[in-house]
Amino acid sequence: MNLKPRVLALALAGGAATGAIVNSLSVRNGGPELSLPALIWVAALLIGGAVLYLASQVSKFSKRETRSQAGNMNALLAARIVVFAQALALTGALVMGWQLAILVFQLGLMSSRASTWPLAESAISMVAGLFMMVSGLIAVNMCRIPPGDDEDRGGTGLGEGLPQTGPLANRESK
Repeated sequence: MNLKPRVLALALAGGAATGAIVNSLSVRNGGPELSLPALIWVAALLIGGAVLYLASQVSKFSKRETRSQAGNMNALLAARIVVFAQALALTGALVMGWQLAILVFQLGLMSSRASTWPLAESAISMVAGLFMMVSGLIAVNMCRIPPGDDEDRGGTGLGEGLPQTGPLANRESK
């Protein structure tokens, strides 16, 4: 399953609306501005890099020629990595939307502040959200099963020949 651009746009818009409302409520009631720290960039780099590495392993696993280079990859782990990549893309869209709302709020206060650091911090966090979203989308696309001779035999090639485990593995189909 692919993430549709509409879903990402909805997550971005939802993040922006929520960020604007919650930040406005916080500031009006004497609370802090609810911007994410610039340290999120480090987290985005680590998580985005990890999902891209894992997706490259799934990509190797999905091709017969490179399957031996994929380490301990299996079909279940590959499916989990795809879900992780999709979740990262959605989280990136939410963070980007939230930080966009905060950035607009910071721009409104630009003339009354001596420091531009809060504005820069919001911009850095917004770029971190963009990076998470893009790395998640790239990873999802890397995890696609290539068309080929596996489809001609009615299988995907992923998980074939692997023992079935779990409570339903020994149950006969009725």
